[in-house]
Amino acid sequence: SFASRNDVLTFTLSGISKILGLPQMKLSWIVVTGPPQKLEPAISRLEILSDTYLSVGTPVQNALPSLMALKDTLQTGIGERIRANYLSLKNAFLGKKGIRTTDADGGWVAVLEMPSTKTDDEWALFLLEKAGVLLHPGYLYDFTGEHYLVASLLTPPEVFKQALQIISNLSV
Repeated sequence: SFASRNDVLTFTLSGISKILGLPQMKLSWIVVTGPPQKLEPAISRLEILSDTYLSVGTPVQNALPSLMALKDTLQTGIGERIRANYLSLKNAFLGKKGIRTTDADGGWVAVLEMPSTKTDDEWALFLLEKAGVLLHPGYLYDFTGEHYLVASLLTPPEVFKQALQIISNLSV
């Protein structure tokens, strides 16, 4: 974590959307570290921003102890789902020409490198219209190549496998 950096002004963000897999529950925090002469002015400005624009709701504050008590269970379930879907993804295109999966560096998305016959937008629209499979074009994730798609590994495994089968059976 960068939260222990003291040589430069550093902002480390976290929240229950990532820790508990609850993006609809808006509660997050910022750890600010750095040289003392830069730390106080930064924290002072953050307090103004937080108070003005980022207030947390009372219901989620009250629910936080109960939600955090579920952390291990939620993280285990999410981790198992991500690993199962990633393994299915790797196996679905193993040895197949045309579609390549990239190695995962963590997180809950996976990247597909599609044939360069279409742009990422064209691939996303093609799969949505022809097969009802929704993947995100790579440019939404700052990929510079034009034929990357991003898939959520949070999808229920049975739905994920079905989508992989559809993509695998399409003539790309």
